[in-house]
Amino acid sequence: MYQKEKKQLDEILSPISDHILKTNEKLLENLSKENQTIREIAKYAVFSNGKRLRPAFVFLFAKMVNSDITYKHYLLAQVTELIHIASTIHDDVVDNSPTRHHQPSVFKQWGIKEAIISGDFLLAKAMTLLSQIENTNLISMFSKITEELCSGELQQLMQTNNNPTLDEIIEKSKRKTAMLYIAAAKGSLFVSDADEQAQSAAEEFAKNFGIAYQITDDLLAYKDDYEEKSQFSDFENKIFTPVSFFACEENPKIMLMTSYEEFQNEIKKTNALEKTNLLASQYINRAIDSLSFFEDNIAKQTIINLTNYIKERTI
Repeated sequence: MYQKEKKQLDEILSPISDHILKTNEKLLENLSKENQTIREIAKYAVFSNGKRLRPAFVFLFAKMVNSDITYKHYLLAQVTELIHIASTIHDDVVDNSPTRHHQPSVFKQWGIKEAIISGDFLLAKAMTLLSQIENTNLISMFSKITEELCSGELQQLMQTNNNPTLDEIIEKSKRKTAMLYIAAAKGSLFVSDADEQAQSAAEEFAKNFGIAYQITDDLLAYKDDYEEKSQFSDFENKIFTPVSFFACEENPKIMLMTSYEEFQNEIKKTNALEKTNLLASQYINRAIDSLSFFEDNIAKQTIINLTNYIKERTI
C-alpha cells in the first residue's frame, strides 16, 4: 500500500520534482558535514521515505504567486523538513512507536538517548539554516511555530485517559500538524514578497489542510491493508482521535478495552469512521475554498490535487 501511495504522490508533485530533488541534495550536503554518528542517524531519519510535503508547500505557494524560486526558498524548504523530522523523532520516543515509514524508528534503531539528541541536533540545524535567510520576522514566526508544536505534544499527553472535546482534539491537530504547514505556506509567500492578503489565504488553507491530513492519517489505521504499526500507539497510550471520540459517543467503554483487535472491531460497529470521514471532508473543502483568492495556474491545480489526494488515500 505504501509504495502505491508514494507513487501517486510523486505523480501529483511532478511539476516541482526538480525542486524537491535539489532540496534533498542540499539536505544531504548539509548533513554530510557533521561527525560520523550524528551524520549516520540524521541521514537515516531524513531519507527514510519521507513525503516532503512541507518543502512541496514552499515551492508550490511560491509558484502560485508567480515568484522565482531563490536560495531562500531552498533554505526554507530544508528548515520545514528538518523541524518536521526532529518532531517525529521525539514523537516516536514519547509514543513508543517502533516504526516510522515502514522502517524502525530512530530510537528503536539507536536508542532513546541517541534519538533525543539527534532530534535536538536537527532542530538546531534548522535554526542555523533559518538564520541564513536573514529575516527577523520569519525567525519570529518559526519560533512561535516550534512553541506550538511542543504545546500540541504536551496537550496530547494531558488528554491521555481524559475525555477531551472534539474542539480540543482538533486544536491538538492544529498545533502538532497544521502549524508547520502554515509555516511552509505563509513563509514561502513571505520570502516571495507576497502581500498580507495572500499570506492570510495561505495560512487559512494550510491550517485546514493540516487538520484534514491528521484526521485522514488517523483513519488509515482502520484500513484492512494498512501496515504502519506506529498507528497503534494512539490506542496503547489512550490518545483520543476523532475516530475514538465519535466511537465513544456510541460506546463510552470503548477506550477501556485492552485488546487492539477488539478495539478495532468495536470501532467498526459504530458510525465513527463515517463521521470522521465527513469531518475530514469538511476541512478539505474549507482548504480548497480558501484557494479562491489565488489565480488559476499549474501550481494551484497541483495544490488542489494534493488536497484531494489526502482524502482519497483513506477510501
